Amino acid sequence: TESLILILALAVELFTALLLAWLFLRSKAVVHRARALHVVAQLESDVASKRLARLQYAASEGVAQHAPSRSMLASEAAVDSAIDALVDAKQNYRYLEAWEQLEALKAALAESRLTSHGSLSAPLERLSTLLRSDGVAELEERARTCQKALDAFNGDQSGWTLVSATDSMTMRRRDEPNKLIVKIDAVLNGVRPADTLMVWREGGLYSSWFPMISRSSVVHERHHAETVIHLVVQSFGQTLDLVLRGYGCDNLLSSGYFLLIVRPARQSEMPEGVTLPPKPGGLGMRVKADIDILVEPLSPTSVRFAYMITQKLPPHLAVPRWMINFVVQHGMGQIFSKMENVARGMAQNSVKSVHVAHVTRKEYLPTANWIRNRVDKGLSLAGHVE
Repeated sequence: TESLILILALAVELFTALLLAWLFLRSKAVVHRARALHVVAQLESDVASKRLARLQYAASEGVAQHAPSRSMLASEAAVDSAIDALVDAKQNYRYLEAWEQLEALKAALAESRLTSHGSLSAPLERLSTLLRSDGVAELEERARTCQKALDAFNGDQSGWTLVSATDSMTMRRRDEPNKLIVKIDAVLNGVRPADTLMVWREGGLYSSWFPMISRSSVVHERHHAETVIHLVVQSFGQTLDLVLRGYGCDNLLSSGYFLLIVRPARQSEMPEGVTLPPKPGGLGMRVKADIDILVEPLSPTSVRFAYMITQKLPPHLAVPRWMINFVVQHGMGQIFSKMENVARGMAQNSVKSVHVAHVTRKEYLPTANWIRNRVDKGLSLAGHVE
């Protein structure tokens, strides 16, 4: 009997200890979540206030850009000028601005057909020819992709689960069938905004900083704002690789941000003479992922940085979903930390920085100037916002 009483007493004490431990951990989790939500609100408030100040300054200086209204396209000269603006915006990777111009011109073309019974003036004939070109199809596809990425970064966050938050960074994920979607949103201080764009652009340097990348190279450069890169991961005797095509979307003057859209490259998209690397042999495999990056300069020494990865998952994956979430979320945190260190090294002109050595080469000057000029013009719209 005494032994039974002793066992029951020990069981009660153990249960009590476990209950107290559970309550303690739960209370800490509640406090942590409350703090995380407060951090998120503070970060979003800081970014929103700087963005508002920039837009107010731009409006006061009369530099806000808008697509022409239908009434503004009443003359042949106006239509011709709008077509020129559309072509310029597309050639300079201002896809969302070009898309707005395109929609306004489409409306003008449709109205002209209705009112003139198919007899189009010379500028509208030019527009009609332009709309049948491959360049317009590419513009519309890229603009829709850019808008979708922007909505994920700046739109309604109700479908996202907050994973973690620090004083300068939040991480969220969204669960969809057979998809893993994780994003980071952060504010970096002590960096130059143009440098953060160069870090992501220079695919040949990824092996010097990006987690797990053992080799990296540039396959093709189409423009200062568009490249194709090859990344190789070698681990435990297995080789994985990614061949990615990345292009920019410059909205620095109109909205204050620059998007980088990264998608798996296809051989059909390559110009003549450019061949993508072969897939890894043996047990190796080529990984496909969609990556979106947003860089929003807040001041000459601070930038909002957001990074989102969408990875398709096999329908009958043997690895538990929670394990994949853990690995990817941990990896995302590493990516942000290492990128931040690289950008700060560039801001300090560190002699140890391979990026400083690369971007200060004479051959790189045209690209560096293209990026810095756009960032500087975007920052000028912020007035004296600090």
